Amino acid sequence: MKKAVQKMCAAFIAAFVFALCLFAKPNTAQAAGGGWLYLNPGDNTWYYYVDGVVDTSYTGLAQNDFGWWYVSNGTIDWNYTGMAANEFGWWYVSGGTIDWNYTGMAANDFGWWYITNGVLDWNYTGMAANDFGWWYMTNGALDWNYTGMAANDFGWWYITNGALDWNYTGMAANDFGWWYMTNGALNWNYTGMAANDFGWWYITNGALDLSFHGIGSNAYGYWYYNNGVIDFNFNGEFTFNGMTYDVTGGFAVPREDIFRVGNAATGELTGGVYMIRSNSNPNYALTVEESATAEGGYNLVMSKITGANSQKFLVVKDEASSTYCFMSLAYIDANGDDASHKWLINSYNHGWGTNAFTDNVQVTSDSVNGTKNWTVTETSAGVYTIAIARTDYTFYMTSEDNSNVGTALWSNAGTQTFNFVSPYTQILADGAYTIAASDNTAAMLSAKDASVKDDTPMTLADASEGSEQLFYINCIDSSKGLYKIKNANSQRFVYTKGSISIGTAVMQAQGTDNIDQTWYIQKNTNGTYSFISANSYQYLTLSGAAAFGTSLQQAIGHDTSAQRFVLTPKSFGQESLTTGIYSFGNNNYRISSLGNGVYTVYSLTQNGFCAANGNGSMYFAASSDAAEAKWLVTKTSDGYVFQSAAHQTYMTSDAGLSSNAENISISDLNASVTDYSVKYDLSALNALDSLNGIQVISRLHTLGLSRSDLMNPEANMTSLNTNIQSALSGLPTQTVQYTGTDVDDLNQFLQNNTGKIVQLTQDIQVYKNTNGSFGIIMVPSDTILDGNGHRLVMKAGYTEAPDVGVVLYVYKDGVIPSTNCGVKNLSTDIPYVNSINVFSADNILIENNTLNNATKSGIMISDEYGSTVNGIIRGNTINNVGDDAIAVYGNHSNLLIDSNRISGAKGFAGIAISCLQNGQQIRVDNETTGPHDIIVTGNVVSGCSGEALYCIGSYKTYITYNTLRDSILEGVCLDSGCIGNYFAHNEVVNNGIAGGLPGVSIDNGIYNIVDSNNVYNNSCSGIKLVRTGLGNIIVNNICTDNAYNQMGAKSSGIDIEPLAVETENLGYIDGLGSNWNVVLNNTVTGSHDFGVFIADDDTANNGGSSCENVIMYNKFSSAYTFGAADFSSMSSTVKNNITLN
Repeated sequence: MKKAVQKMCAAFIAAFVFALCLFAKPNTAQAAGGGWLYLNPGDNTWYYYVDGVVDTSYTGLAQNDFGWWYVSNGTIDWNYTGMAANEFGWWYVSGGTIDWNYTGMAANDFGWWYITNGVLDWNYTGMAANDFGWWYMTNGALDWNYTGMAANDFGWWYITNGALDWNYTGMAANDFGWWYMTNGALNWNYTGMAANDFGWWYITNGALDLSFHGIGSNAYGYWYYNNGVIDFNFNGEFTFNGMTYDVTGGFAVPREDIFRVGNAATGELTGGVYMIRSNSNPNYALTVEESATAEGGYNLVMSKITGANSQKFLVVKDEASSTYCFMSLAYIDANGDDASHKWLINSYNHGWGTNAFTDNVQVTSDSVNGTKNWTVTETSAGVYTIAIARTDYTFYMTSEDNSNVGTALWSNAGTQTFNFVSPYTQILADGAYTIAASDNTAAMLSAKDASVKDDTPMTLADASEGSEQLFYINCIDSSKGLYKIKNANSQRFVYTKGSISIGTAVMQAQGTDNIDQTWYIQKNTNGTYSFISANSYQYLTLSGAAAFGTSLQQAIGHDTSAQRFVLTPKSFGQESLTTGIYSFGNNNYRISSLGNGVYTVYSLTQNGFCAANGNGSMYFAASSDAAEAKWLVTKTSDGYVFQSAAHQTYMTSDAGLSSNAENISISDLNASVTDYSVKYDLSALNALDSLNGIQVISRLHTLGLSRSDLMNPEANMTSLNTNIQSALSGLPTQTVQYTGTDVDDLNQFLQNNTGKIVQLTQDIQVYKNTNGSFGIIMVPSDTILDGNGHRLVMKAGYTEAPDVGVVLYVYKDGVIPSTNCGVKNLSTDIPYVNSINVFSADNILIENNTLNNATKSGIMISDEYGSTVNGIIRGNTINNVGDDAIAVYGNHSNLLIDSNRISGAKGFAGIAISCLQNGQQIRVDNETTGPHDIIVTGNVVSGCSGEALYCIGSYKTYITYNTLRDSILEGVCLDSGCIGNYFAHNEVVNNGIAGGLPGVSIDNGIYNIVDSNNVYNNSCSGIKLVRTGLGNIIVNNICTDNAYNQMGAKSSGIDIEPLAVETENLGYIDGLGSNWNVVLNNTVTGSHDFGVFIADDDTANNGGSSCENVIMYNKFSSAYTFGAADFSSMSSTVKNNITLN
């Protein structure tokens, strides 16, 4: 827009200067010879003359003394921008004149063209851009036939039919060779296989690499490459990057079940773990033999490489002497309890022997005499000698016939040279795996009790197909073969807590860069895997038998079955069903997604989880922990297939088992089943039945409520709405018009016309202190005031507003509440204390009013004279009030607050529903009454100084389909004794502007249901349970990017905090911790520190601990630290959540 304005200004200035120049010339219009532009001073307009006559039919380029101009219907067209032609060619016109500065694309009736300095450039070939994208031009014209590569200032691109093809991925050629394109652009980062019409080729850094000789891979397998192309004629053995392949017709099969060594050292030897390999026979390496020597050591022999720990040595350089020690990783002192008790390669006689200067080389304790410092010299790249340098002789370590190792004088034999080779390399593809004991593959590595806490020990557990038994293994240094191992459920890493002590428990912890969280992974010759700590060089080891409950520790590697594990990569399926209630075979089931196509199926008929046993029959389990209670569900064109995750069997429609897959037709019951105790497993809430001494539970009992009363909010809400509508069906329907303007006269008219709708015909003038009525409109029983779009305005000459605009009562020696009454279609901007007051009126309608500028509330419903029962507050617009826009204070019920628009409320909230009397705080367990059976739906509340919606001690309130946004405090707070409220299908956005606050908060509440809300862009956390939140149900919500102003706090999609009770609130509320809450099937995306966060205890500050919460089946993506985290000292169930990245 800015450029367009600048362009218009420039054209205007040019035209103005041009006109001034012409005004200085004599009028030549009469002398015109034709085909020329002349200025008519009479109307200051340029005309195109031909033979002295204005040619109004002419459209095109024309000339005057100042250049070429575009003419439309005989006059210069200052608004024209585009292409135009004259006898000299095609030109680009901007603001009516040829634009000599324009270079780029332009269109005419014949197509798109390339302009250079204002003229069509027939010589231009290359890329060009317009508002629709990038294109390829040939000889100045858009070339719709061109397909291939092209370049611009930003790089090389792929063109299809003249247009840049953002969808193209594959090989392409230009004059410089063949290249690899990704999404239309040359991909300099791509290395791998690619195909064109001529075959399969190898790409290195985006370019065809004709020098490549090695193995490439694609979705079809591994392939042998020579000179950059697959050699389909090659057959034989080929080793590449430490892996040996058997190649047949170019197709390569890796030899997986062999031990693979890593990189060989070159140059000056550095410290680290090595195998000392024979240079003359690279299949053999120094090996510590179990046979004892006379000196109490163990013989050192040359044996075939197997990867055994007896072939691994820690090489340590003595910088002072430039010599090296070689410590065996397989042996330590018998009395030693850690790896500091060294066993070293030792020449007991310092190289001197009785047989041709030879001495037996062995491994002994550091306490045994001998030479344990050796000189290492590189004789050629990667080839070393290992010697004892004495003053008289130099003895060289020598292998004898690939057997014993001793010392000898230099003989230039190959048996006196060695390679130092890392025993570790990248042998495992990054991905998700289960890790089972090699002696019992049903015993899976797992965090104990599926805990997500730091320092939880690793144990063996019965195979469950749960996320607590799934580990993400990622190589962090391929050159060294270093890996990190992360538990999918806890998002914590397997580690040894910095210890090098033998027997240290292996645990999990938050991710760090510390070496104690890194592991070498070795594939053994029997196909199993060993895990070696990069910190201690000790092996992951079972502490006992391969049985359920056995813990894991680190121990010296002896290559036993207790140190070998079976890894199974997990290929993930797709989610085909969302968690919910379904029916098939005349029975109903609760089907829960564990992610990756894995489900549990709970029979509501059998009250158990469908489980397949090994003998081909179905049973119904009390728990879904075992793998037999997990199912792989696949959608087909004819229904769904349920395959057992434990056995090769399939579920049938009658909940039986079959060896053959059956397509099961299922019905979705999620819309029809509204009872939460049926839809979800709420067994965790049973513990609350026996609790006492907690204020909110005491309030529950005082109100005579039970959990079963509160678990079907949709049905309750439907019934409540029916009752409200029925109660208001008797409102007046006959209309009478009031034609006056005086407030007192209107009051009398209302009294004279009860039983009717009194409709205004003009604005009402109000004023204070008139005839004792104080200027307040009083609506009597059986009467509705219909403003008919008119307003309440201050009467001329009066400046003091009455206290209230309209009240639903009459005053005769005291307040007499009205019934069957209301006010609608009325507007006012008068700064009343309250625009509308309801004192205990029943069966009321307050509808479609516009109420601005009240110093307190737009609509106030108080119980100074009793409770209000049955009312509709609908379609009102309330702005800029000094307190709550809609205030429901007291023991009111059967209210529908629907489709109101509220902004700028400066009190506690836009909508406040509170049990407190006159704002006076009382203990939660003293709240014997309170607002209840209220529907709050379809409202838009924004820009409030407090919360958008604030409930204090309300119960059975149904809050649905509202938009709550841009509040300084929370979007909604269910506070101080809220029980059984239903908060569903709301949009909660950009609240907590003050910082550190969530979108949704529950504080000292029980059995509240928060379902299917969209909670996003709030300052710190989406949904938060604080202090004492018990048995609340948080399901199916989407929480996104709730972290823009954390004020130093942690942010999460769902936050469970014990939080201390502030000093001023001590005694009024409890701070025991939030416990027994059920958090299921929520989705947390975007910027958060956590997906679900159970915070640390706060017992030191009058707070508590959170425990026994159930966090399952939630989906997390882009949570910065963890998907789910539990930092409390108590236990909760946190498992089977899905972390997407």
